Amino acid sequence: MHSTAHYARTVLSMVFAKGKLWDVTTRRNPAQRAARFEERAVERFLSPDERTRLEAELAKAASINPCQSGYIQPDAMWAIRLLALTGMRHSEVCDLKWNQVDWNRGILRLPDSKTGKRDIVVSDAVIALLREIAAAKNLPKRGRGGCSRTGDKLHSLGRTWRRLRELAGMPDLRIHDLRHSAASDAIMQGVPLEVVGKMLGHRNYKTTQRYAHIADTALRDAVNLTSKTILQSSGSSS
Repeated sequence: MHSTAHYARTVLSMVFAKGKLWDVTTRRNPAQRAARFEERAVERFLSPDERTRLEAELAKAASINPCQSGYIQPDAMWAIRLLALTGMRHSEVCDLKWNQVDWNRGILRLPDSKTGKRDIVVSDAVIALLREIAAAKNLPKRGRGGCSRTGDKLHSLGRTWRRLRELAGMPDLRIHDLRHSAASDAIMQGVPLEVVGKMLGHRNYKTTQRYAHIADTALRDAVNLTSKTILQSSGSSS
C-alpha cells in the first residue's frame, strides 16, 4: 500500500536526518531521492442498507456473553456508534473525556483536536448515547468516555472494526469511511458544504471541497424533484 511505503520513507528519512544531526553518520539520506507515490483520494460511503447491517451486527454483539465468539467490548461498540453518528475523527472519540461534555447545550468541547481547540455540536441522539454510556459506568464526572479492557485509552479499534465489517459483509469499509459517510449524509439532506466543514472540524474550506460532487448530485436531485412537482401541479405531461 502507498501509505505503508510513505510511512517507511518518512521513518528512514528521519533516521538519517537525526544521524547527521548527532554526527553519527555522513552518508547521504537515501530517502531524499525516493519519489512519493501519487495518491488518489478514495471516499467510500455507507448506503442506508449498509448502515442497517452495521447496526444489526452491533446489536447482535451486544447480546453475546464475553466468553462467546463474536463478543465486542461495549466501549468499542460505543466508540463506533459515536463515529458513525458524529463524523468525528477516531482520535477525537478515543480521547473524549466526561468533563468535555456540555450536557445542557449538547456540545463536546475538545481542548486539543487535530485542528486545535474546537467545539462539536452533537445531536440529541448522540447525547442520549453518551448518557447511556455514562449510566453504564456509574455516571463518572472525570476520566475517558471509552476505555480498553484494562482501563487504558482505546488506542485502536482496528481488530474490532475488521471483525465487525466482515460480519456485516463490507470487507472494504475503513473506519474512517464513517466520517466520510456522515458528511455525505448531511449533504444529501441539504446541509451546505460550509456547515459540513464546521461539523467535521475543517479549518480549510478546500478540505471540504472533496465532497462538492455529492453536493452537486443533491442539488440536481432537488432541481429534478422541483421540476417534477411544478409539472404535476400545472397538469403538464411534458
